Amino acid sequence: MRTPLHEHELMKVNPLNVYHAFAGHWKCDHCNATSNAVQFPFHCTICSFDLCASCAQIEENTLAHQHPLLFREANRQLHENQGGHWKCQVCKKVGAAEACSYHCRTCVDFHICRSCFEPKQHPVHVHKLELVDTSLLYTECSGNWFCDICGSQSRPWEKLAYHCSECRNFDVCPHCYLPLVTPLHRHVLYKANSYNVYAHFNGGWKCDHCSSAHDNPTFDTYPWHCQTCEYDLCQMCARHSDELRGFSFSRQPEENPWQIRGRLSSPGEYDLVPTSTTEKGNILAVPESTDNNKCIICMEEPKNATIIHGETGHCCSCWACAQVLKQRGDPCPICRAPIEHVIRQFNA
Repeated sequence: MRTPLHEHELMKVNPLNVYHAFAGHWKCDHCNATSNAVQFPFHCTICSFDLCASCAQIEENTLAHQHPLLFREANRQLHENQGGHWKCQVCKKVGAAEACSYHCRTCVDFHICRSCFEPKQHPVHVHKLELVDTSLLYTECSGNWFCDICGSQSRPWEKLAYHCSECRNFDVCPHCYLPLVTPLHRHVLYKANSYNVYAHFNGGWKCDHCSSAHDNPTFDTYPWHCQTCEYDLCQMCARHSDELRGFSFSRQPEENPWQIRGRLSSPGEYDLVPTSTTEKGNILAVPESTDNNKCIICMEEPKNATIIHGETGHCCSCWACAQVLKQRGDPCPICRAPIEHVIRQFNA
């Protein structure tokens, strides 16, 4: 490519090949931004000049969206009308702290953060996975697809998946793609295909928490796997540890996890208001229990955080639990709407 920022022609290269001695780390010679091996620079073979995609202003044609995407500083572009805030279409995180995103000039409000967009080697598969819009990839079936890890079918609005271009029909839902944070282990865990991770055992593996053995694993019995120390957790242990913190693995929006766990009372329980009678025979209502002010997640700390979604929010949890919900990409525990951001709640 040619650019007015440099006199020679630039080529997009793999930084691991050019800067092997630095583990693929490099710096843009125009904006001085540093990048790792994931981001490919536009490189000059004559004078080793490097340019990042944001400075090069190159739009990439990708299967992740119907229009070309441009990697650029999203918060600078949207600062005037949105206060620098933008939301990733995949993980739903608000990216005010992350400067750059893959942005669509046509749709304006379409953004994908760098960690969600760029292809990665993932423990769920032997090849790299890239983000795709399944409505563009599977036109013959209206974009419908199945996750090859959990086996669940996509819902009408779930068109983004992580796809293997080499296998062509291997797809992973963002739920299985995202890491699991659990108090049972110090590292993050990923849902993994044990036939790839433990090929020498024909896919067999053992849970390192309950010691349950899985000799012929299926979709439902694939492990949550640690890439660092090969720690494995079965679905039951992962679910139990999460429910202790108040999270749900369920993908069904019509289910209310708090009622399933018995934290909501059955209809009619509040039909009668507790009362007491004074010495003079007057009937007084008993003050409500202070448990109503407790976090519905951990049931210990006070409710001091509001979960924001759209123009509304729910104050239902403590700050720590709300932060974990947001980081996990879980929906609001009250209305199941995607969490945009979390704020501290102060009652005057």
